[in-house]
Amino acid sequence: MEWELGKIPEKPGWYAVLLCYDEREGAFPGAAYFDGLGWSNKHVVACGDMCDTKREAETLAYENDPYW
Repeated sequence: MEWELGKIPEKPGWYAVLLCYDEREGAFPGAAYFDGLGWSNKHVVACGDMCDTKREAETLAYENDPYW
């Protein structure tokens, strides 16, 4: 899986994402829902693959954490 900075998905669904709450702390893996217009979490800075569930998206994000 490749992380894509600033990517806007084409389809609604759960995505593996990187979240950045404070640039001094870095980014953290997680999951967010894209509803076709925007993210369920305003701190999404990069997204990866779409998943069927939030849990699958979180697992995928942690397995591909670029900081570990």
